[in-house]
Amino acid sequence: MLELVDRVDSKSTGDFSVRVRLSPAAQNMTRQKQKIFFIFFIILLFFLIGFYFFQKNNEKPQTFEIVVPSPSQITEPSPTPKEEPAKELPLSFKIEKIPFTPQAPFANWDFDHKEACEEAAILMAHFFYEGKTLNPEIADKELMGMVNYQKKNWGGHFDLEAKEIAKLAKEYYGYQNPRIVYDISIEDIKKEIAKENPVILPTAGRLLKNPYYRQPGPLYHALVVIGYTQDKIITHDPGTKRGENYSYSYAIIESAMHEWNKGDVLNGRRAMILLK
Repeated sequence: MLELVDRVDSKSTGDFSVRVRLSPAAQNMTRQKQKIFFIFFIILLFFLIGFYFFQKNNEKPQTFEIVVPSPSQITEPSPTPKEEPAKELPLSFKIEKIPFTPQAPFANWDFDHKEACEEAAILMAHFFYEGKTLNPEIADKELMGMVNYQKKNWGGHFDLEAKEIAKLAKEYYGYQNPRIVYDISIEDIKKEIAKENPVILPTAGRLLKNPYYRQPGPLYHALVVIGYTQDKIITHDPGTKRGENYSYSYAIIESAMHEWNKGDVLNGRRAMILLK
């Protein structure tokens, strides 16, 4: 199988080398082994490819479960509540049976009666809700009762801010939730009147220009709005015995609406007090 080709001696080292070459028969056998190895590699490659596709085809497909609710499980969406259109106000409206009293039922304009317009406004609204009537004796007793209550519990009898009017109604007559609405307009007043809520209205009294006041009129004044027409606001004005059903123009009420504001009435906020 091996053929000696040459021999080389090294005189200096004593070593020698031999060059050999394969015989033709050996070379042929090597080529056959290479061919067999190549064929085996091809067969193995095809086997691996076939095995891969076999596994691929035998995989179970991934499934997704779709749950469809039964009709009994389906909840109908709640309809969006429709906003009720705002009701148009009547062109005119007046609350009936609100009793009237001036703040000085017996025309005794001493200090306590002269400062009792807020108490008179509370009294008229309160007796309306109670379904009661007023006469001078009852009115004066109730007014002085409120005045004395303030002297005893608040340290004196003074002009009252809107919040103090509400506080007096709560403490003296037991109203649990009197309301104060600030920065009001004529329309706001009319809406409350149309719901039959008497409106206690603080004002800059001299801007009301009522000819029946003792001139020049009170710096600060409270009255009760009981109705309106297309161009007038109807009031029970306790500042005069002629104040029952007394009407003011819209323009006058617009300019006069101001609370006490610690005496700076002309810069006081517009406010109304509602007992209910």
